[in-house]
Amino acid sequence: MSGSGTGDGLFPESEVPHEVAEHPLEERAVPDTVSEAAWTWESPRMVEVEEILPVPTGAVLRLTDGVVALDPVTGEEVWTFRLPGVETDAAVSPDGSVVAVSADGALVLLDSATGEKSTGEEYGPDGGGGLELSGAGLVADAGMVTATEDAGSGLEVALRPWSEGGGGWTAGPLLCGDGSAGTGVEDGFLTPTGVVVIFGCSGGSSAMVSLDSSSGEEQWRLIPEEDYADDLSENGGSDAGTFAVVGRVAVLQNLARERGSVVIDTRTGRVLSDSLPSESEADTVRVLSDGYVVRCAEGTGEGVRAWYELRDFSGEVLKTVPIGNARLDSLLPLKGSLVHLEWRESGQAPEVVVFPWGEGEPSARIASPVRVDTADLPSIWRAEEVTGPGAFQAVPGGVLLLEYTRGGFHDRVAGFV
Repeated sequence: MSGSGTGDGLFPESEVPHEVAEHPLEERAVPDTVSEAAWTWESPRMVEVEEILPVPTGAVLRLTDGVVALDPVTGEEVWTFRLPGVETDAAVSPDGSVVAVSADGALVLLDSATGEKSTGEEYGPDGGGGLELSGAGLVADAGMVTATEDAGSGLEVALRPWSEGGGGWTAGPLLCGDGSAGTGVEDGFLTPTGVVVIFGCSGGSSAMVSLDSSSGEEQWRLIPEEDYADDLSENGGSDAGTFAVVGRVAVLQNLARERGSVVIDTRTGRVLSDSLPSESEADTVRVLSDGYVVRCAEGTGEGVRAWYELRDFSGEVLKTVPIGNARLDSLLPLKGSLVHLEWRESGQAPEVVVFPWGEGEPSARIASPVRVDTADLPSIWRAEEVTGPGAFQAVPGGVLLLEYTRGGFHDRVAGFV
């Protein structure tokens, strides 16, 4: 690696360890299955790992003070950008090519493969509020998406390109169904083809609008509570009640992270379902781009028998895995297998168990080199934050598991290949 340096005009008082890749990794595919634990990585002292972010060449770890890219096959650091002692936020663009790091009112853009800085700028809080990345906006592939609100005219959304001549646009004012101006961004997220903004309307109602990411033209519109029902109460997690994008669909996270009853096709705005199951006999445990995984259970003379089913959005069962002691959390669906954490005594590391779809016996039982202790977590949402997306994560080249210990730092990551 090369390129270590100190602060620049954006961070004049901070040392900035910035190492770029001498030999960038090639793009890889997400594995169909895993069979062994390959490595363990440990963060710098007193620095926590907040989230595992997939990029085309592997994974970027969002740290409390910056980001580091890992080779998911070897666990070696590929590049790093940190601001020791400074709290940072980070996000990846939809196509995974751009990593944005924000801190102290400044934004730095990094190439996800090399870590090289493409630009840096200062910013202020956006006028609309409620977007992402500490008030700077949403990190799109081509530029930054911001929202501003004018009391007289309503809400406007704009794409400011990363480079001059990049084709920016401004859309709005966004109007409600009765022609009145929209107010306040309630949620905003990026899809592979658009920018989705949910904003307030009179009488406490909302509107959900998708804008074409290349032109700003309206693609589709939905009215929450009219076009889809949300009958489930929020479970209190940090992302409860917001949407997550999983491939070509967006799921309303009213169950847990990337789990919910409402699923929308982000290309067309068609509501694929607003009633995915959530009851003891059949409970949705993960929404995927083309279907969902459900935990099923039935009583027997010897107790409760449980298993997982992979279904499409019409409810048709595509594949099954008969696991006796199935849980709602700690589950990772891959194309060729279902991987889950099997719990042992409190304080011990779990076993990573790999079940090929359609088979009754696991193909591998892998001792985890890192611990995950969920005994003190008060809800399924918190357990999913610790053992679900962003913590137990498939990335191009491997599967990563973030350690969680009660009262300790999330400072170790294990890689499985």
